[in-house]
Amino acid sequence: MRQCCIVIAQAVWLLSVMISAAAAVPPSVKQTAYCDTFKENLTTPGADQLIAIVQSKCQPGDILQLPSSYTYALVKLCDFNRAIVVGESIVCVFAGQRPNR
Repeated sequence: MRQCCIVIAQAVWLLSVMISAAAAVPPSVKQTAYCDTFKENLTTPGADQLIAIVQSKCQPGDILQLPSSYTYALVKLCDFNRAIVVGESIVCVFAGQRPNR
């Protein structure tokens, strides 16, 4: 009977150590950032120019804010598996460079 209690106590201790170790490891979450493509540009670039700027400065997963008239850039830059907000401007998640079709 005593050995049974010792085995149970060891199992409970081992389980509590495993749970606390699992809780101490943070889940891997990709950090996103707001990629400001207009900070250095005083004039609004053309759509092709904007696409080149975003692809050179931003990382996939970054949040973009584009002029609402740039629907061509939206198609080339935004991740359609994520939310896209369209209003006075377009806010979306950068998908990264896509291959040309």
